[in-house]
Amino acid sequence: EEQTESKFTLIYGNRRMSSVMFNEALQDLKDRFPGRFTMIHILSQQAQEVDLLQGRIDGDKVRAIIAALLPVKSMDEVFVCGPEAMIDATEQALVQAGVPAERIRTERFVTPGSPVPRGTASARATESAQNAPVRLTVVLDGKQHEMGLHPNENILDVALNQGLDLP
Repeated sequence: EEQTESKFTLIYGNRRMSSVMFNEALQDLKDRFPGRFTMIHILSQQAQEVDLLQGRIDGDKVRAIIAALLPVKSMDEVFVCGPEAMIDATEQALVQAGVPAERIRTERFVTPGSPVPRGTASARATESAQNAPVRLTVVLDGKQHEMGLHPNENILDVALNQGLDLP
């Protein structure tokens, strides 16, 4: 009986190619396993030759990538890591396209409503934040951006919703 090898596809979203983590190691894997490992970079702040490969990753972009580059049957497993809203949109688009949910793996740095141990500084800050939004300043590329952070929000999602493209 012939055994087939799994194929892996990495869709890597980032601001610029120069800020891609582990780029050299990933390129080595791609070169070592050309028939099994595909890597697609989507850059939000660096022009690409193909419009599909620039901008933010959202549900529409995932559907377009599936239609143009990655048929559902080519995805043995899908790994998604990033801001909460991007993960949710990507996961939903993949499932709607026919990728079985059990083949989608996500890495979430923080989930809304995660319990914070009582008595800790984090718990006191969380309790305080429930009464009023926290004002914060995000400095990106030398420019200050003022915004409010409400309970159960994280800085990354708030900044992305304000149109900032954080690394």
